[in-house]
Amino acid sequence: MRVLTRLTVIGILIASCSEPIGPGPTTRVLECVPASPDTIFILHPDSLHVVVGSADAAYAEWGVSDKCSFAPFPAEEMTWTIRDTSIATETVPNADASVWPVRHIVPRTPGRTFLVVEARGSVDSMAVFVPDTVVLGPVTAVSAAGAHSCAVTEGGEALCWGSGNSVLGEPGVDPAIGTCFGSPCSPMPVPLMTGARAVYSGLSHACVLDAVGAASCWGDNHWIQLGRDWAGTFYDPGAVSGGLEFAALTLGGQHTCGLSSEGVAYCWGDHSGGKLGGDQRSGPVLTPAPVDKDLRWSSIDARNVRTCGATDAGHLYCWGLLWVDGAPLSGATTCELFRGKEGPVTAPCSNVPLRMELAPSTGADTLFAQTNGDCALTTLGSVYCYRQGTGRYAAKIGFGPFASLAAGDLHMCGLSPGGDALCWGANESGQLGNGTTMSSDTPVTVSGGHMWTQIAAGTDHTCGLTMGEVWCWGATWSGQTGTSVLGEAWIPVKAHGQD
Repeated sequence: MRVLTRLTVIGILIASCSEPIGPGPTTRVLECVPASPDTIFILHPDSLHVVVGSADAAYAEWGVSDKCSFAPFPAEEMTWTIRDTSIATETVPNADASVWPVRHIVPRTPGRTFLVVEARGSVDSMAVFVPDTVVLGPVTAVSAAGAHSCAVTEGGEALCWGSGNSVLGEPGVDPAIGTCFGSPCSPMPVPLMTGARAVYSGLSHACVLDAVGAASCWGDNHWIQLGRDWAGTFYDPGAVSGGLEFAALTLGGQHTCGLSSEGVAYCWGDHSGGKLGGDQRSGPVLTPAPVDKDLRWSSIDARNVRTCGATDAGHLYCWGLLWVDGAPLSGATTCELFRGKEGPVTAPCSNVPLRMELAPSTGADTLFAQTNGDCALTTLGSVYCYRQGTGRYAAKIGFGPFASLAAGDLHMCGLSPGGDALCWGANESGQLGNGTTMSSDTPVTVSGGHMWTQIAAGTDHTCGLTMGEVWCWGATWSGQTGTSVLGEAWIPVKAHGQD
């Protein structure tokens, strides 16, 4: 028996494979579907959610499936009907797709209706639910980490979207604004949070600063990275212990750091490997503790295993677990990571900031203003990055000048003084934003011609702020781009609620 099968895609990508925003359908890769005399229709997923007011449409496709094969019906053999066209309408994607059994489902107003399809004497229907969206006002700050993103509006509201477990609120709470495989794919208000002026994202926790610099955090606190004295999970923001005021924050995987307006750096949370600085040898640390009693900083950046910073004198320092592929830094010690079958596994580390060495003959512009990931930005906008195998930072010739940097796991972006965004590194999910998935060792310009004021990078997605709007690109499987696109967005797409 041949089985009439429906394949539904949320957003403008095919959910069962990785396809970019492109001109039309291509060959589908389906999971094996067992044929059964009792099976007439197979639906994946069980409903289509589109979001009103967004720029998204949704692909819907029907075809014949016989176990592991799939063959589309010719379009002329099918009829398509939307029961209530005030809720949504359907259109042919483009001329090339007219021969395919594909339609775009375009949202109109909130409500619920059905798309009905008839083919070869059989009829199938699909529920189309168009929910209300959060209206995202002008945005003043954006952040990204892991598979989620956050923003702060002009009115002081903090919102997050994507997959971040406790970062995104109480488990099981339906945000009523559309979900992507169970994760919010539209901006979701952070509970009990008002008066925010900046937001910061970590892998499993997030923080905001208010107008006077008071910090509030929520999410995973098993290593006391929230600065709260119970090792568990907090779904609502709460004040960081100590009552300090900060000019900026930076969040690692299990620790948090803050920079005061006087340039004093503080860290708290997991102390392992020395990543809190301050010669911390026990922990976790609840109350923010100074990194160094003498140094003053212009920038600090917390990552998973280390923290780095640029001092106000323009020097570059790092502390925590250090790189193992270069000559040991003067002052480094050895930390035990874990005990394996053949004994302890160790790595070089430091409990105090160590000044980083620079490769020779890389230029005289070596006063640093910002650190991010394994790279740093000089006062003149040049980029220096840690060079594998040398143990030193070296200039990236031809990179910049940049006004700021943003580092993901395996990619990085720079913002030019004129507002152009350029990215380099891994690009398997389109996180470089240039319309391809080709990785690049040199900067490529993000598509769209936008003038960006801020760039933020997650694991394999990137977000930017332009004209008070948030646009994102890269991996979208968990809704981290703020749209109902499931798959990859190779060019910037606008987050929901901004139309």
